[in-house]
Amino acid sequence: MANLIDSEAHFQSRALEVGMSDGVRQALRDGGIRTMSHLAFAIGQPNQPLTNDEVGAFLRTLLSREATLQEVALIKRITFEVQTYLVAFFTPRSRAAR
Repeated sequence: MANLIDSEAHFQSRALEVGMSDGVRQALRDGGIRTMSHLAFAIGQPNQPLTNDEVGAFLRTLLSREATLQEVALIKRITFEVQTYLVAFFTPRSRAAR
């Protein structure tokens, strides 16, 4: 799983699968969000619900315009996925360290 959360190719592939536009994917790359692990902490933090306002502000910064409802929904979806991956990745390691 470490390869997936830190893979630029996997992040781009997943973004395409969920229907993220080329413009949003490019804006994420330009903003330094190139992997799942980058996105997991770019908005909120794992196990914390995201609001439309938080995601809208994040996208407004990246896109220099208001985000569409679809763009907000897609970012919320993929952010939830990546945060879930990270929690699944780190939970066994934190238990083992105890």
